[in-house]
Amino acid sequence: MSGTRDKDLEKALSDVGASLGSSVSNKTFAVITPDVNSDTGKVAAAKKLEVPVFTPASFKEKYGL
Repeated sequence: MSGTRDKDLEKALSDVGASLGSSVSNKTFAVITPDVNSDTGKVAAAKKLEVPVFTPASFKEKYGL
C-alpha cells in the first residue's frame, strides 16, 4: 500500500496469506494507492514493471473483499 492504510483491507489480505511490502519488484502482485495517477516512486515503479495499480475501493471491488 502506498500513501494509504485501510485496516479492513490489510486484515482481509493478511487473512488470505498476503504480505504487505515496502517496495515494488517484479514479484509484487499489486500496488494499492489513493490515486492511481500519482507520481510517487511506488506507483512509478509499479507502472514500469507492469504491476497493477489500484485504489483501495477498486481492489476490493475486483477481488470481492
